[in-house]
Amino acid sequence: MDEAVRTGILGSMGDLQYVRVARGEICTQGAQVLRYRDASGRDVLFVSSKTRLKPGKPIRGGIPVIFPWFGEDPQGKGKAHGVVRREEWKVDAARTDEAQGRVAMTLAANDDTREDWPHDFRSRLTATFGDALAIEWEVENTGSAPLLFEQSLHTYFQVGDVQKIA
Repeated sequence: MDEAVRTGILGSMGDLQYVRVARGEICTQGAQVLRYRDASGRDVLFVSSKTRLKPGKPIRGGIPVIFPWFGEDPQGKGKAHGVVRREEWKVDAARTDEAQGRVAMTLAANDDTREDWPHDFRSRLTATFGDALAIEWEVENTGSAPLLFEQSLHTYFQVGDVQKIA
């Protein structure tokens, strides 16, 4: 099997990087799944054609990773939906064949995240693209103080005729 197929393909769109594996794509900014194709080959996720693919700008669509708050910062100083969705995550592993792909990424607290949320943490997200899309997401408190947080996978689904949805 071709090494690029086996390990996933790192590519770019706009100014952002992503990993492409069988049935899907995940952006390194925010560990955001951008594309998943089901067993029939149908695209399940929506990404707006108007989204700005620029570092630090949120991507509208796919599956944004929301942490440590949903919506506006409860303290009124941070960005909407928290501190991880605009950060560059490290690709730890990427494996794929023709039927299934798997990508694991991590992010640790850094100067940028601590600017809006002064806590130490480590987060790992693993996405498996197969007959179903499976996402495992762990958050570890690496500091000494307890953490209070929210987390969410804020999925945008592709739909047919919006007028026919109930």
